[in-house]
Amino acid sequence: MKNITKFLFILFCFCTIVCGLWTISYADIPRLLNYQGKLTDQQNKPVTDGTYSVTFMIYDVETAGVPLWTETQTVNIQKGIFSVLLGGVMPLNLAFDKPYFLEIKVGTEVMSPRQRIASAAYAFRADTAQNSDKVNGVAASATPEANKLLALDAAAKIPTTVFKKYDSGWFAVSTAQAYSKIHNLGTTNAIFKLYFATDINGSNMMLCEWFTDETVNDRFGGTLKSITATTIVAQTGRNAVQSTYDTSGNWQTYVTGYYRIIGFALE
Repeated sequence: MKNITKFLFILFCFCTIVCGLWTISYADIPRLLNYQGKLTDQQNKPVTDGTYSVTFMIYDVETAGVPLWTETQTVNIQKGIFSVLLGGVMPLNLAFDKPYFLEIKVGTEVMSPRQRIASAAYAFRADTAQNSDKVNGVAASATPEANKLLALDAAAKIPTTVFKKYDSGWFAVSTAQAYSKIHNLGTTNAIFKLYFATDINGSNMMLCEWFTDETVNDRFGGTLKSITATTIVAQTGRNAVQSTYDTSGNWQTYVTGYYRIIGFALE
């Protein structure tokens, strides 16, 4: 066999388009690297037709270093041209997340210099595909998890599993009283709202408001007086449990009625 002094690269591309960056199983994507090349002798002529033992090695440095992957194939060469699928003998299990360099040895002769592995033009799209389930590098999750984004549900809403919810249900109230309720949120980092209705079925429901007339020391309406991680207290006014203007613009007060406390927490 003539001494081989030149190695001409014809085509070098990823069949799987940076397949190592995908997070699905290896069985889903063929992890093979399509490679074609041409071998010439010292006179720049194609090497003699035949089969050759060719070893392919991938490094993460241009010179020296230790190969990260090695594979030897018996390659059929015609007019100097050959084509192989790298990874067909030894699994090509590199991440392809940094620069790699291919070194080729034909028989005992090592080709030089090493060739940097580059993706095919359309493989640049894989740069975004590897983070298709992320926003600014933060992964999504269907359930609340630390340091992850929460995916919206099928109705494009925040899943109800995210929230802790408390609902006291309607309870009867009268003036100048405090009503303590035990809630299940386990935190004070929550949003609570107090509602009023004229009957236990929630008729004429409205958001409670607290009014104070300091000139005569009168207090109307209701308010949430105190909140702990386990309890919440609703306080009625001395003169009314709810005060509001009716549809005619007249001031109206209720001395009895029903309250309902609803709370939400994100932790």
